[in-house]
Amino acid sequence: SNNLDYIKRSTIITNSNYTRDAIKNAWGMDAKVIFPPCPQYSFPLADQVKKNIVCSLGRFTPEKNYEMILQIARRQSNIQFELIGSITPDKFSYFEKLRNAAPKNVIFHVNASIEDKIEVLKRSKVMLHSFIGEHFGIAIIEAMSAGLIPVTHDSGAAKADGLVPRNFRYNGIDEAVISINDALSIWSIDEAQRLRQYAMKFSAESFRTNIKSFISNWIKSN
Repeated sequence: SNNLDYIKRSTIITNSNYTRDAIKNAWGMDAKVIFPPCPQYSFPLADQVKKNIVCSLGRFTPEKNYEMILQIARRQSNIQFELIGSITPDKFSYFEKLRNAAPKNVIFHVNASIEDKIEVLKRSKVMLHSFIGEHFGIAIIEAMSAGLIPVTHDSGAAKADGLVPRNFRYNGIDEAVISINDALSIWSIDEAQRLRQYAMKFSAESFRTNIKSFISNWIKSN
């Protein structure tokens, strides 16, 4: 707000329609949506490798709402949950609380290497995302590229941009449990391939094409 006059003379690019709506509400300005580049995977999607494993991707910070994931895991003690995330020194006490409160079916992969992360993605079928009001959610697309069905909160870009179907978005623990069970039951190689194909819309190549097109048109109009 301190730079509102400057902002109103600018052209704004944003990462989702959800954020675009927030900008409209805050400043009364429109913005151009260009989805961010998301990691893409090409490893084989093997049926015999995938297990009934639910993973998560994200930093171990309070806003990511990991407490909800732990509550969901307690309700599904027959399913393994593998949480992949980075941690910074200032958030270590928060992580320790999570680890001490976690049920036995939860495994933490802290500051995992790319290779370790890929190994978890290879054997998982579902990615559980607990952030409420996620402005885009690169991890959601990353999971799709790895052949995982994302289950997310019914908010943010997952809802506003249609990244995740309604039956895999939840508003509470009960709905999350149902969505996870449904996702595990419908997972197949064909579904995994379809998700990977969809994720390619958000590749680095697509991002570069969209940015180049936007800049070219912007220069011509100015």
